Amino acid sequence: MKTLWLFLFCWLASSGAIAEERRLALVVGVGAYQDHGPLRNAVADADLIATALERAGFAVTSEHDVGQSQFEHALATFEKKIGPTDTALIYFSGHAVQAANRNVLLAADSQGASGVPFYKLLDATDRAKFRILILDACRDGAQGTKATAGVKPEYPKGETAIIFSAEAGTEATDGAGPHSPFAASLARHLSDGLELAPMMRLVAEDVHAATNGQNPEMRVGGATAFYFGASFAIEPGLNEPARLIARELEAQFERAGFAPDSERPTIVYDVDSEPLALGPVLDQPDHVVVRVTKHWTDPTLRLPGVRVQAEYPWRNPNSSARNAAEQIFRLLLPSVRDKGTPERNGARK
Repeated sequence: MKTLWLFLFCWLASSGAIAEERRLALVVGVGAYQDHGPLRNAVADADLIATALERAGFAVTSEHDVGQSQFEHALATFEKKIGPTDTALIYFSGHAVQAANRNVLLAADSQGASGVPFYKLLDATDRAKFRILILDACRDGAQGTKATAGVKPEYPKGETAIIFSAEAGTEATDGAGPHSPFAASLARHLSDGLELAPMMRLVAEDVHAATNGQNPEMRVGGATAFYFGASFAIEPGLNEPARLIARELEAQFERAGFAPDSERPTIVYDVDSEPLALGPVLDQPDHVVVRVTKHWTDPTLRLPGVRVQAEYPWRNPNSSARNAAEQIFRLLLPSVRDKGTPERNGARK
């Protein structure tokens, strides 16, 4: 029977019946508007995010300054690529309005409030196992429209995250630098190795501090814990507890979706440990102090090292190492980020 199952598994794998989990992204930047105010940074922001997503393991399709028919064609093409085990992400940088009780994305040739309704992004990604929709755009009335500000926000259904660079009815600054504050922060934190929700809290803090109170908004449906992830490497110390904990910690990161990749920023975890003497009481377990230092290999991230330390009872080496690794993994996820503040001024999206 085992031989039969092995044969079936190999046949399914070779025939492609076992679907590969992929990360797919469609990135759209529109700045050269014909009937609306131009956006200086929209295309540059889209390129920045596309590069960050590629480093996070996404296969990215990029579109610049598309008209409405091109935009809808890109959505239809993207939809055909998505399978039921895939993560699908759409990022849009440009003008968007709220009109006729719906959010509408404006293409380069959009007139008035006509454009691509937000629900078409939902429809295009409906087959995905998990989908992330990011709108780096204001949702008030753009130049030349009669759109009403403050229409109801979008609510996700299923395994979906919907992210807006600004609250409903408010503006998103284009920034005075080469990128908007939202795009700059999002691109930086994509490599932090955080789960999506805490990562977006850091982005929101950055954007709020860098602008006159712009507040990104995220709504999440379902129970998926999604990590954009970063490449990781774990360096164990010389003693046995350090080696065992390092092995278990590596398994934790692999289960969370992290993977070694020389083309992506690498987070290095140096694991060391030392015994802690508790005295002559024989019926108590030994204790081990575990120290893990987290640092990044990419100097452009400018992120300082993070050190965590914890003490664990050490009765059985394997189970104790597993427990220590689980606890350390949770301690390591919060990230220390660059405190630099982007420019506050600039045109509005």
